[in-house]
Amino acid sequence: MSDQDNTSSSQSKTHPFLSVIVPVYNDNKGLAILLESLTQQTYPRDRFEVIIVDNGSSEDVKAVTDQYPDVILLYENEIQSSYAARNKGINHAKGTIFVFIDSDCRATDNWMTEAIAKLIESDTDMLGGEVAFDISQNPSAAEYYDAIHNFQFEEKIKRGTCGGGNTFVQKYVFDKIGLFPPHMQSGGDVYFSKKATDSGFTLIYAPDAKVYHPARTLWPLMKKTFRVGIGKAAIKKMAQDNLGQKKIKTVQSGGITNLISPGALRRRIQQKGYSISGVMFWRIWVVGFCILAAGFFGLMLGKICGIKNRS
Repeated sequence: MSDQDNTSSSQSKTHPFLSVIVPVYNDNKGLAILLESLTQQTYPRDRFEVIIVDNGSSEDVKAVTDQYPDVILLYENEIQSSYAARNKGINHAKGTIFVFIDSDCRATDNWMTEAIAKLIESDTDMLGGEVAFDISQNPSAAEYYDAIHNFQFEEKIKRGTCGGGNTFVQKYVFDKIGLFPPHMQSGGDVYFSKKATDSGFTLIYAPDAKVYHPARTLWPLMKKTFRVGIGKAAIKKMAQDNLGQKKIKTVQSGGITNLISPGALRRRIQQKGYSISGVMFWRIWVVGFCILAAGFFGLMLGKICGIKNRS
């Protein structure tokens, strides 16, 4: 074997080729921040590709990606779903490991390096990293709520599920169990990861593989939670039909009680290290009920639609 072959073989073991797949829908501002953060990665640039999949944006996504010559831009215009967009990227990808991050995130410099080191060290099939939050200088109650309660990947992974905002998956997992459910609006990553772990694939948490997500204000957070509620209804039906399970747990540890308990809220605020006033505490608590209401109505609508689809 030549020295070049030896070098190539060594690289593939220590620095496997990655395909970073990013669905985007009308988020040029966030996408520009993400792409810039990917140029700062300590992981060798010749060992990963970046695939952006425009999911029917009215914004000119190409105007952003053209600023990064190595970035691949694809289009998924038939199905309005981030999972259909991810599937489009998967079908085009060349990597042995598929990496999923959202267009509104920014990656820390060591994001890929930390994830791959952990993945190789643990000899695991899937890995989820930490999603931390960027909050504004004067955060609203909704921003605090988002940062306190959402993207709890460590808790999800303990239950055998993971979100798609910061995930590394070996290609052979998709080869074995198939792609994301393309028509789901929310929860397709949770369903896929649960299907994978139920099939015997391993999933671990890597806190040092960190990305940041902007904390959301009230209306965007309510819309997101409403969509997640619809997704939960779809996940339940798919779990029953395809996985033989009554349900897949998708809410945070402790369930609804944990989300409305002032004591639980205070503990989460302390864990996050936020210093807030008494007035802000109760504002966050009230926001929690608004968010839960949005999720409840989404869940009910999802169930109604599911019943109609079966009839």
